Amino acid sequence: MDLARQRANELLHQKETLRREFADWRARSQAHQPLEKHKSQIERLTAQLEGFLAAAGDPNPAAPSIADNERIYTRLLGAHRIWAYFRSKLALRDVAWLRNALIAADELAWKCYEPARLAAKQAGAIDANALKEPPLVFFTTDATPYAQARDMPFAPEGITSRDALNFGAAMLRLPIPLVGIPWFQLDHLPSAVVIAHEVGHAVDRDFGLRAALAPALDALEIPAAHKAAWTMWLPELLADAYGILGTGAAFVYALTGYLADDATVVERETRTAPDWQTYPTRHLRVLFNFKVLELLGLEIADLSEAWKTAYTFHQLPEFEDDLEPVAEAILGTALPVFGGKRLVDVIRFDPEQDQKAAQRQARNIVEGFQLDASTPVRVLLAATTLAYVRDAQKYAARNANTAILDLIIQAIPPGTRTAGIVRADQVAQHQQADAAAGAALLTFFD
Repeated sequence: MDLARQRANELLHQKETLRREFADWRARSQAHQPLEKHKSQIERLTAQLEGFLAAAGDPNPAAPSIADNERIYTRLLGAHRIWAYFRSKLALRDVAWLRNALIAADELAWKCYEPARLAAKQAGAIDANALKEPPLVFFTTDATPYAQARDMPFAPEGITSRDALNFGAAMLRLPIPLVGIPWFQLDHLPSAVVIAHEVGHAVDRDFGLRAALAPALDALEIPAAHKAAWTMWLPELLADAYGILGTGAAFVYALTGYLADDATVVERETRTAPDWQTYPTRHLRVLFNFKVLELLGLEIADLSEAWKTAYTFHQLPEFEDDLEPVAEAILGTALPVFGGKRLVDVIRFDPEQDQKAAQRQARNIVEGFQLDASTPVRVLLAATTLAYVRDAQKYAARNANTAILDLIIQAIPPGTRTAGIVRADQVAQHQQADAAAGAALLTFFD
């Protein structure tokens, strides 16, 4: 038996098996198919991996030894691992008891991400072929939500630390932002609004917001030492602001639920130079969120009073004078990637329209009245949080989760989400760009 030839044939089979699977997933994501909302995600991801496979080359059955094809093996293994990472998340949509919750989460993530994508596309600051697709939400064993935008290592089991670094770097190159949410949020829609914060991380990374906002912070008339701290905290505070712009006051209710702790813990928490860490103290972070709400006309006096009653002091009171200018800089700096629009011009939870609608729907949820089916998903999911805060027992007794999920599913229009690429020349250009992007991934696996 020629072992080298057998090995080469096995590798050829692995390659063709992956291509057949790509074709199957693309078929399942066409209009009127179960995964139609994931069409652009699946098509672009598989197109890039097709480019990866094409550039990887074919194993040579006539090679004199098995070792001569090991480079091909390493590349194919990389392609399989990348696809397996996404396959496992997409496949959750095939589980009946998970499907509706994920559809709702995907819809919220898209409605928070879409305004930024549209603004960048209209501004022409990013090549249309480089724009990413809707975020993909999945369940994770982590205790808190997280997003691809945090540069976390996305690594499968059974690989070396070096491979993990390469794998994570490759993930960040792919055209789909990822948002992980804890499994325990599956049946608890009031926590879903935190997805808006994680989408904020994706928007920050995908559109380079920090690069534009850091100079704005540096120009503020605040103590120099404070500037260093606020710059370190910028990614999280930007995501918090985005969470509020996406889902209003409901986000801050959910956030404080995560951050609340024993008074001695919260009141004694501190930060010092030069290691300011990535988050401000919990108390200062909540005060920042209250300031953003105030600037946007979304104040919630009951929560502010409750928080400040529970925690009567904190370790960084000298930073309180910075809150307003920092919040104004994040919300109001002109962003070139969006054609000079401010973040608050790109996405907003309007106090008169959205916030009042959310409060009205929250009342309907608690009192058992019929919900308005025309309510936008960002408003409806904000309403679930407000209803839960208003009366958690009634929320549970009325089985609100099921009713709201059913309403969201009914309200989502059928059809695929498209990137607006319809002309044949645009399609061809997009496919060529994805093939080239896939080929470029080889650098992480050689």
